[in-house]
Amino acid sequence: MNILTEKLPDSVFVEGKEYPVNTDFRVWIRLALMLDRKDIPAEEKFFGACRLCFDFERKKELPDNFKSTVEALVSFFTEGNNTEKSQNNQSADNRVYDFSCDSGYIYAAFLECYGIDLIRIEQLHWFSFSALFKALPKSCKMVEIMMYRGADISKLSGEEKKYYSEMKELYALPDNRTREEKDSAIVECFETLF
Repeated sequence: MNILTEKLPDSVFVEGKEYPVNTDFRVWIRLALMLDRKDIPAEEKFFGACRLCFDFERKKELPDNFKSTVEALVSFFTEGNNTEKSQNNQSADNRVYDFSCDSGYIYAAFLECYGIDLIRIEQLHWFSFSALFKALPKSCKMVEIMMYRGADISKLSGEEKKYYSEMKELYALPDNRTREEKDSAIVECFETLF
C-alpha cells in the first residue's frame, strides 16, 4: 500500500468479511510485546491479540477462522508485507530493537526527530508510527544503538573491533530464549565446528 496516496486502513478482511481494528501504535506495540512472551500459551496469545486489535465498539463479533484471523492481523502488523522481518520473528542474537527495553530511546527519538510526544499524542496510526520509526535519521541515538547491535564485528579488526564489541555488549538486549532454545543453539554451534 502507498501511505501517500491511499487512506490508512482501519480494518482487516477475514474470509471476505470486514472487521474493524484499533489502529493506534500502542495497540500494535502491546501485541508485539505479548507475542514475544514465552510464558503465554499460543491460545491465550490468540485471544489476547483479538482483544487488543479488534475494535469491538464498531463491530461486536470476531472472525470464525483461526488461521485466516492470524494471517489478517499479521498482514496489518507488517503493513501488508508479510515477508518483512519483524521484531517477533528474529532470533535473539540478531534483534536490533525491543519495544520494551528501548521504549525510552524510541520516545526520545520521536520527540527529537519529529517533535512527536508519544506519551501525550492521543492517536497515531500504526502505519504512520512504523514509517517514522523506519526513517529515523542516522544521527539519532536509537539508530546508533541499532547499528551497534546489528554490526557484524567478524569483519572488523583491531581497535574498531574492540570498540564495536564493547558497544554491542553495552547495548545488548536481554536473551529471551528458553533454556531449551539456548541449549539447542549451543549444540548447533558445536555441530558447525565438526
